[in-house]
Amino acid sequence: MSAPFHENRRQLFLTENYFDNMNALYKEGVARFVFALKNQENDAEDFNRLSWAIADYRYNHLSLHYTAGEPLDNLRNELEGVVAAYEQYQKYFGAYEERPNIALFRFQDICDYERCMQIIGLCFLLHREDLLPRIAKLQDPGYEAEDALYEDLLAYALDNRHDIEEWYHDNPATLLIEAMHASTDEEASAKLKAYCLAWYPAMQACPWHDGHLQMTDTDGHYFGYWAFEAGAVAFLLDIDDSSIDHMVYPKDLMSYARKLRNEGATSPDSTVGRLRGLPNEVIPKTGWWHSPAKPNEQYLHWFEAGQHFPDIHSTSYGSVGWGYDPDEQKESPKK
Repeated sequence: MSAPFHENRRQLFLTENYFDNMNALYKEGVARFVFALKNQENDAEDFNRLSWAIADYRYNHLSLHYTAGEPLDNLRNELEGVVAAYEQYQKYFGAYEERPNIALFRFQDICDYERCMQIIGLCFLLHREDLLPRIAKLQDPGYEAEDALYEDLLAYALDNRHDIEEWYHDNPATLLIEAMHASTDEEASAKLKAYCLAWYPAMQACPWHDGHLQMTDTDGHYFGYWAFEAGAVAFLLDIDDSSIDHMVYPKDLMSYARKLRNEGATSPDSTVGRLRGLPNEVIPKTGWWHSPAKPNEQYLHWFEAGQHFPDIHSTSYGSVGWGYDPDEQKESPKK
């Protein structure tokens, strides 16, 4: 028998009724936006708006599930779908701005800045470092060698990053950068703790700030307050976080990252397992996908990340689902 909802949740603001309603809202919203995105009468502004909503909802959905106590293995799969949705948004955003290589997140805006750092932090904590080159590709145009926190984090997984001494938001980024460059273990722990204390007040301009104060059982902007990047720094530098007991610090996720590292879980192909997708959803990974509902000769189908799964509902299986299995991968089809 599973534990009651209130025992599994990772922040006390989240109620079971609110979770159920917001979970449905995000899932149904993504499906609705994906369907609308296929309308050939859309203009560039429509594509930009809809693709942003898909990406935002996908991240919010992941954060909401983490807040609710979702098993962390499940979030490893979901993170790739979040990144794929942001890749799709960057494509339409670039077309709308008539700048195909435009950076996805505006670092001048602390909300954009923090979302980028949260996703990078999740990549390390969920051992999805394979996604970091894709994030760098989205963000490097215009921001490569511009921000010390961004560069210092990426340098733990990617070659040829930059050693710089400038960053966009003194509050609160300075404290986390100082934790990364502290001369003693005690100083690093103290700076990390101070960052967690400063993090939430520094996010006052973000639309989700104080969302727990306006939420109802059926609506709201709260999906969890998490400084995932702080956990990533503690993990990467082996900082002692035993004295940190702040709501925004993802302590169990940091412990999970250490556990996976101790188990040697470094390759996503061998540890993430199978991915799943439903009609109209964004395809999170390029490769061969299978569907048991399709005829034998169509059992495997090649899809590119960022496309959408076919809208097929007419089989005896009902809605046709797709699965990605690393063991089924072979050469890409000839073009």
